[in-house]
Amino acid sequence: SQVPKHLANLWTTYRFENGLSFSLGGRYMSKAFSDIRNRFYLLGGFTTWDAALSYRKGIATISGNINNLLDKKNYFLTSINDTNLYSGQRRNGQISLRLNLK
Repeated sequence: SQVPKHLANLWTTYRFENGLSFSLGGRYMSKAFSDIRNRFYLLGGFTTWDAALSYRKGIATISGNINNLLDKKNYFLTSINDTNLYSGQRRNGQISLRLNLK
């Protein structure tokens, strides 16, 4: 119950010699039952895409990520039963700075 028949993730990165890198990835989930008796298909399938851009210089790496790049709306990741559904996030992003101090 609540387990999709098909689930796939893909993430790929291309690194340039100048320290810049670009990443693109996707996640697919087929429809799933929302109840433990497998009677109700309330969780429809979905595909979302994510992207990232980063630059590395010396010990520092700055990265920017965008999740749900195409702003998929009204998709559900999981549920407790057929009335408590947990939706996926709309487009969102983050910026991070990492220091490698080995």
